[in-house]
Amino acid sequence: MVKEYRCKNGVRIVEERMPTTRAVAIGIWVRAGSRYETPAENGITHFIEHMLFKGTATRSAKDIAEIFDLVGGDLNAFTARDNTCYHATVLDEHAELAIDVLADMFFNSTFDEVAIEKEKQVIYEEMAMDDDTPDEFVADHFWRALFPEQAMGAPILGTKETLATFTKQMIRAYMAAHYLPENIVVSIAGNSSAKLIALIEEKFGTFTAQAKSITSEVPRMVPTTLTLTKDVEQAQLMIAYPSLPRSAKNSACLTVLDTIIGGITSSRLFQQVREERGLAYTIYSYSSTYYDSGVWTVYCATQHHQLAEVMRVIEDVLQDIATNGVTEDEVARAKMHLQGSFVLNLESAEAHMQRNGEIYLNHLPHYDVDEVLLRLKGITTEQVNEVAKAMLTQLPSVAKMVKNKG
Repeated sequence: MVKEYRCKNGVRIVEERMPTTRAVAIGIWVRAGSRYETPAENGITHFIEHMLFKGTATRSAKDIAEIFDLVGGDLNAFTARDNTCYHATVLDEHAELAIDVLADMFFNSTFDEVAIEKEKQVIYEEMAMDDDTPDEFVADHFWRALFPEQAMGAPILGTKETLATFTKQMIRAYMAAHYLPENIVVSIAGNSSAKLIALIEEKFGTFTAQAKSITSEVPRMVPTTLTLTKDVEQAQLMIAYPSLPRSAKNSACLTVLDTIIGGITSSRLFQQVREERGLAYTIYSYSSTYYDSGVWTVYCATQHHQLAEVMRVIEDVLQDIATNGVTEDEVARAKMHLQGSFVLNLESAEAHMQRNGEIYLNHLPHYDVDEVLLRLKGITTEQVNEVAKAMLTQLPSVAKMVKNKG
């Protein structure tokens, strides 16, 4: 059972007590992501995520790392387009220590100038790593083309040019504008206690907003065709369609459809492209969903001389589904897969923490496991085909990366 507590300042605490585990997973979720940045700020959300690990007034970066290493815990964070999460998983006996350190990082980071310049070098390396990873390289450029001159299309890491300009003053100004009580959810899952909740309220329930919450415009996806060249062994292909937001009532139908088309190894694309024709090792589809928008994407990597054939096979599969729909048997199999994978993926306290954090941060309805399974069971073939027709009859966007000539 999930309980929600609201602190006096507006911070929400979400607790799912799991007495059968010794673990406690803690996530500090913030509605701050790259889509909320100005062009000059591009990448600062991700940079702040890094800098919160670099020392407070009473703890050095090494102190923070040693605390979690000593107790066998895990401390990490990630930045997305619409949120940031700082999370830790520890034994129940160390949960109060984890909250104390996370709160110290969150409120008392010093943003030392030397550490700032050093961390810029780390992120330059992260950028170089992404540039050397073909699928990351294509996706980054594809999103820029899909959402031109919009924050949604800007790279989460920022650019070398914007990163070089970040200062302590910019960091504090951005946090003052976005790290507001109403933008924060503290998600707890595992063998928690009333004492732990009280400590979270003490640490996070008293600070006040220094600004009004900033909203983000609804992204406008622009149909595009993009061709990139790079010295790569395999051609890279991405095909994207506008799809449903997280808040859509029929968003689960899209999940079923994605499973059928390219989400699993028995999907149409995997079977047609890899198993029947041997044209690729990697082919799959996935949804990128946000509270107000969504993008559904097919990705494939293949040898350069096979790219045209791969594109033809994918187009044939998608057009067949748009015209003729999926079958009752495919929907039944996809629903059974999703029911099993949903339950299996919730076997850890961290998985429950993440699920609850995302749901409550985005003000979505929370359904327990049995309710989710019942809702999946109730999805019909007609509903899935309605979503398929609405999505796949739109003009797709295509990004290709091929080898440099010569």
